[in-house]
Amino acid sequence: WGHQPPAIEYMLSHSATLLEAWMGTGKTYMALQVLKRTLTARGAAIILCPQPVIGVWSGEVEKHFPGQLRTLALNGSQTSEQKAILLRETVRNCSLTQTPLIVVVNYETAIRGMPASGTKGSERKLTKMAAAILETRWEVAVVDESQRIKAHDSQISRLCQKLGEKTPKRLALTGTPLDNSPGDAFAQLRFLDWSILGRYWTHFIDRYGVRNQNI
Repeated sequence: WGHQPPAIEYMLSHSATLLEAWMGTGKTYMALQVLKRTLTARGAAIILCPQPVIGVWSGEVEKHFPGQLRTLALNGSQTSEQKAILLRETVRNCSLTQTPLIVVVNYETAIRGMPASGTKGSERKLTKMAAAILETRWEVAVVDESQRIKAHDSQISRLCQKLGEKTPKRLALTGTPLDNSPGDAFAQLRFLDWSILGRYWTHFIDRYGVRNQNI
């Protein structure tokens, strides 16, 4: 489609992009084109997404890039510990396959082991899947339906913040970036590039929030 090539080129030329695209406009295909042209032979990308669309990502890879990209879809019946082991082993074997790897994991699985908000020593207590994700060297990180991470103090939002700070290329895909209010932009942009709105919600609200207005 005519809108896809310029969007793909834009994402390729920027380290961080929020792609606002309605359902049915091919944002999955556009993102996969970026992964195909960005990942090195031994490189890996992670896609965080809602559970129902894990199969969509795997299917699109098979449809458009058979033999060029391989996927690890962590949507089986294994425990989070087993999935974390599988992730580590598969990434470790990237050097043997010479085929770029895409790991697809749903939000609920990704946060396993992520401390609750306000937990002291949270960096030291990362375990299970959250630790496996943050310990891995990803070349690209994709957050699908990125409005799901809008709650700034949620486990998935904080995981994405850490992931964004260590991953050289970041993509956020959504049809509704401001799902409820302008404040929904904060956590999504914190994942993409914290320098835009800052790292801290309180600083963001102090600078941009309008409070106690009589209407």
